[in-house]
Amino acid sequence: MGSLKYPECRRYRGRDKVLCLLESIERDYRQGRISQGIAEARMKYLVALNRANHWMPEKELVLLIDKYLERIGAKPLYANRKGRARARELGIAVATA
Repeated sequence: MGSLKYPECRRYRGRDKVLCLLESIERDYRQGRISQGIAEARMKYLVALNRANHWMPEKELVLLIDKYLERIGAKPLYANRKGRARARELGIAVATA
């Protein structure tokens, strides 16, 4: 199983680990170490890692990732048509504009 390379987050478990990873990704983007596209891809990869490791409920994770994506100026996770259907499955309200 793959992972994100952030050694400072290894000591955390569950929700704290997810928050640490999201903050580390955002920090790398702000410092110019990674591009916006790579930061967005890493945040999306967290959803897959969460499905394997069950760190927190997926609905809660998606809402949290959307908040961080907004901070870096990227589109929300489920912004496209297929994604909106998935969001409805999770019970997340999405704009249809």
